Amino acid sequence: MTNSELIERMYYSAMDRVHDSEILSELTSVRSDASAHLGILGFEILLKANLLLDGVQFGRSHNYSKLWNTLPTASRDEIVRIGQSRYAGYFKIEEVPEALSAFGNVFTRARYDYEVHKDKSLDEIKRLGDEWLKRGAKDSEADFAYYPFIRKGLTLGMRRRIERATSAEYDLPE
Repeated sequence: MTNSELIERMYYSAMDRVHDSEILSELTSVRSDASAHLGILGFEILLKANLLLDGVQFGRSHNYSKLWNTLPTASRDEIVRIGQSRYAGYFKIEEVPEALSAFGNVFTRARYDYEVHKDKSLDEIKRLGDEWLKRGAKDSEADFAYYPFIRKGLTLGMRRRIERATSAEYDLPE
């Protein structure tokens, strides 16, 4: 398989997950953060496909900050520009490093959210959640933060770069 073929396969695999993530996020009866998990998995695959597009080698990793910073500056700037353009006012460039770290936390730890507070009772967990809400529900204080507009913006930017460089295209509204 050529590098170009691998990038296209990764693109379609990622976009299928992003597509399903969007469907789940529109449902009113969801009971979990499964949409975010699928969206982050799609994000990861697109990030790695963009690394390949730039000729950058990488190993197995969910360290999105490290992978992101391995991209050439021009590629990161292009991806961010596209994301900021689409999600103006919601996509805050200064939050990207924090968001990348949060995505890794969600992907590796939130899958097993029941382990995070395994030494606390359900009542204590509820009390802690209520206190967090009263303090303003800051992402920086949350066990898991999702940064949906940053994820969607970066995903869109990475998607567009691959579409311009290959014959790949996916019928998914922005």
